[in-house]
Amino acid sequence: MGGPVFTCRVSDLRRIKISCRCGVSSIAEIPQQIAAGYVLHPCPGCGTFFSVHQTPEEKWEVKRTGDKVSDTSFIRPDVPEPVTVQERDDPPYGVGMRVRITDHSGIPGVSLVSPHPEYVGKLGTITKIVLVEGYKSPLITLDDGKTVGGWECWWEPYTIGKGN
Repeated sequence: MGGPVFTCRVSDLRRIKISCRCGVSSIAEIPQQIAAGYVLHPCPGCGTFFSVHQTPEEKWEVKRTGDKVSDTSFIRPDVPEPVTVQERDDPPYGVGMRVRITDHSGIPGVSLVSPHPEYVGKLGTITKIVLVEGYKSPLITLDDGKTVGGWECWWEPYTIGKGN
C-alpha cells in the first residue's frame, strides 16, 4: 500500500529534514498547499510519527508524536474524545455491511487526502475481513465490481434513510 497522493508542482514541494532518536534522518516532502495543516510523517527506521506544519509566521514546526504508532491519537474536531490507534478483537463492521467511499480532504483542521479520488461516492459491500499489519480491515467490493482494501481509502457505513 502506498501513501496518499497529492498532486502539485515540483516548485510547491517543501523538503523538511527530520532526525529521529533512532538515528535515522529522513525527508518529509510537504506540498505548500497543505503546509498550514498538520501532516504526519513516519520515521522510516522505527515508524514513529512526526507532525509537520508551517505556522502563520512561515516557520516550520516538527514534533514527535510518540514512540510508536499505538502512542499516537488522531482527534477530529467534532469528536470530544481522541480515537487511539489500537488493534481491535471485534471491529464494528463485518462481512455484508454496505459502505460508501468518502472524501476526508475537507475536514477542517485535518490534513488528509483521498488516496483513491476516483472511488469517492461509490457504494460497495464488505466481502472479507483481512489482517493488514496486525489490524483487522475490510476488503470492499464496489458495486461496479472493483475491489479496494479498507486500508486504501476512506469509507463509512451506508444506511438508507440516515441522510444518505
